Formats: sequence, structure tokens, C-alpha cells
Amino acid sequence: MYVLYSIVSPVITKLTGNSLKVSDILDLNQYLEASSKPNSSYTNLENTNTNQIREVYITSLKNDMKEKITSKGYQVEKLEVAVENNEEYTIKSISLTVRKAKQEQKEEVQNKVNQIQAVNITIGNEQVNTTKNEGKESNTQHVLSQKEKTELQEYLSDVYELEKQNIVINE
Repeated sequence: MYVLYSIVSPVITKLTGNSLKVSDILDLNQYLEASSKPNSSYTNLENTNTNQIREVYITSLKNDMKEKITSKGYQVEKLEVAVENNEEYTIKSISLTVRKAKQEQKEEVQNKVNQIQAVNITIGNEQVNTTKNEGKESNTQHVLSQKEKTELQEYLSDVYELEKQNIVINE
């Protein structure tokens, strides 16, 4: 707009003899006030970006924790991470529910083997052997001992630089 004014203004001044000022065309105070106000759409966009970055960070952090806990021989059933609302996203607390993974797989195989029983059926003079699956599943959840919980707390505390009392396991 200023470029247009600087081109047209000398021509109008020469033809009319009157000088043309920017303040005659625009209210400069109103323009300055409007330009100094923060744009609400910009603020909303900034807040949205900040929230998305925070969510991506938390999701990545959870995935990393699950991988590290799984590599220690546990299965993560539930994981909650609380982070501070600052630029560094400092971890405030970790709450998780875990169970033993490797031993459970061995016990499941053992339970399935134990469920199969031999059944003898006599038909006429022949005897037929068949197996019968009882279908009794053991749904016991393998609870961590206090020592295992403490070791896992120490591990997570060292890796994520968090105090042990801020890590809650199976509670």
C-alpha cells in the first residue's frame, strides 16, 4: 500500500496543488493498535503445536519404556507417564502395571500339556485311546516380588533420571 501511495502521491500533489498525506487516507493509530495485538489464530496454532509436540514426546517415551521393560523380562499391561508442562517436559511420575513375561509363557505351555488326558474307549473287542482336552485355563497373573519391583524401580530411576518414590509399580 505504501508503494502505491509513493507513486500516486506526487502526481496528485502536482495536479491539485494540495499535498496528500498518509494520515489523510489511513488512521495510523488504529493501524498500529491492530498490528500490535497478537493474532488469536497464531496463538491457537502455537498452542496446538505445543500440545502435539508434547503428545508425541509422551508417546515416544512410553514406547521406549515398554521396550526397555520388555527386554528385562516383563510384560507391560498399563503405563502412565506424567510430565511437567514446561519446555523440557520433565518426567514427574511413572505408574505402571507389569507382570513376568518369560515364566508365564513356560507355565502356559505346561498348563496346556497338563490339560490333556488320556481316555480309553472300548468298542466291541477293540480298545481305542483318545485324548481329551479339559479346557481348564489357569488365569493366574504372575505377581512381581518386592525385590523385582525395587530392581525395576532402580533401573527406571537410573535410565529416566527420576526419583524412586515417583515410580509406582503394580499398585
